[in-house]
Amino acid sequence: MNMQTKVVIVYIVLLVVFTGTAYANVHYKEGDFTSEKPMTVKEVYKVKGYTTEVKKTIKQFEEKYQSKLNFPEREPFEVSETYGKIKEDNTLSLHFLGVNKKDLFQIEVNPNKPFRKHSNYITNNGKKVFIEEVNHEPIIRILYMKNAKFEYILSINNSEKYEKQLLIKIAESISE
Repeated sequence: MNMQTKVVIVYIVLLVVFTGTAYANVHYKEGDFTSEKPMTVKEVYKVKGYTTEVKKTIKQFEEKYQSKLNFPEREPFEVSETYGKIKEDNTLSLHFLGVNKKDLFQIEVNPNKPFRKHSNYITNNGKKVFIEEVNHEPIIRILYMKNAKFEYILSINNSEKYEKQLLIKIAESISE
């Protein structure tokens, strides 16, 4: 293989990596799909049943449970895309993608399961929370808490960039 061919191959690989496309060749419980062609992040979320009409999804959830949800006053980073859906188990799932493609912040509101984790941290405003780290590459930090009648699960990946204290501050900003 000559040098020019190697340069072209490297260029194509870098182009695919940095354009945010993904090969969706996985099985997913809700909306199984496979694809032999590259898909954008938006296309992957759509196939998984997510919508960009997040306010509408939140409203549907609130109407179903006749309850107003409270959300953080801020996200941990500048958000470029937001997706949401009500999952098969009736959990509201919201995904916030950052300008940096590695940044993902998730909020899940679970109406079915009470807060079952023992708290291992108390926030400055007295909320009992449970924080865990999932040893995944990159590390995923997850915070569980009870708020009103729902369990809220906040998670962030790219945790080497975002400290545990940031997730705690976000939880503190959610009013009862």
